[in-house]
Amino acid sequence: MRTKNERTFDSFYYNFQYDLYMVGRDVKTFKKYRFQKFDPEFYEAYKNVIRPYWKQYGVRPGLHWIKRTYNTTHRLDPRCIPAGIWYRRIIPHFNSVLYERQLQDKNLHHLLFHSMKRPETVFKCIGSEYGNDDLAPISREEAYARCLQPGKYIIKPTTDTFEGTGIKVFNGEDGQESIYALLDRYAGLPFIVQRFVKQHPDLAAFNGSTLNTVRLVTLVLDGQAHIISSILRIGADGNCVDNVSMGGYQVTIRPDGSLESTAYTNRKVETAPGEFTSKVEYVDHTHTGARFEGSFVPSWDKLCRTACEQALRLPYMKLIGWDLGVDEQGDVVLIEFNACPEQNESTCGPSFGDLTERVLEEVFLRHPGRSVLKQHYGSYPTLQKIL
Repeated sequence: MRTKNERTFDSFYYNFQYDLYMVGRDVKTFKKYRFQKFDPEFYEAYKNVIRPYWKQYGVRPGLHWIKRTYNTTHRLDPRCIPAGIWYRRIIPHFNSVLYERQLQDKNLHHLLFHSMKRPETVFKCIGSEYGNDDLAPISREEAYARCLQPGKYIIKPTTDTFEGTGIKVFNGEDGQESIYALLDRYAGLPFIVQRFVKQHPDLAAFNGSTLNTVRLVTLVLDGQAHIISSILRIGADGNCVDNVSMGGYQVTIRPDGSLESTAYTNRKVETAPGEFTSKVEYVDHTHTGARFEGSFVPSWDKLCRTACEQALRLPYMKLIGWDLGVDEQGDVVLIEFNACPEQNESTCGPSFGDLTERVLEEVFLRHPGRSVLKQHYGSYPTLQKIL
């Protein structure tokens, strides 16, 4: 565990790092839900159930965050954690932000996860330096030439790939001019080129253009790894990424590896010429006609065992979202891990389930750095609100 001083400065650094981001979300959420009308039962539940529940931990979540949570989850379970609390208090408590960016760098996965199966690496680039999977140097010409072999490839930045930003898929048959132009667009960025994973037929049935991945969120408490949520993420027709924000689907995986009957998706709907809005929908099949009910995730036990084993190998990160694929042989393939995972409450319910009270007690009643921050920075308006 981190020392009291480490926790204090981590929290201080993290809160400032994300303050502008979260204040923007605060304002946007407040404006969106300020005048939105809800049933009287909602306000009764907020007053008589939700507020008393959080009061025992010394927290009073803003009504606009509760409205946002209710709007996406359609639940009034007080254990649902508002996004403001999740990003400002929960994640910085369990994860050391000073290691976050370095450990998430996909160019370093061969060092952290050498025992795991990963997509075949064509080459890596850090700044202007090109290398093999083990970072042994190669020339730019040799690196680019490797992408001209027949096959399907994926290129992506190794950091800051939130919601699939910057990820592209191409074929070795696209031609040298087209491929080199694509690679040149990533010049100066840390990125990686890998061969596209040939996924298990059971997952390809939902959408073959995307590597459909299993997102397992693990939490390490008292030296034991827990899987607190599990979803299957499926890409939309023709997309190369499986993010819901890009029109994909996410469906809850039950403890036995079977899928729930409906999936959550967030589609863009054209409301006027050139104007689009997001529309939340729940569907029972993908565009291929493959239904969720009665389907099972292949190699489910391997996926769970792998996530829990690897979670215990990252002592600076206790709350991790793992993106794992399953290849044609049924082997688990590490795609990436996220040290700032989003909540899956829209599909899986309360973030921590039966562990909620234990987690909230750990974060709010036994936080070593909280009193220090209040003592030294309590007069600062933004931090005062956070604390």
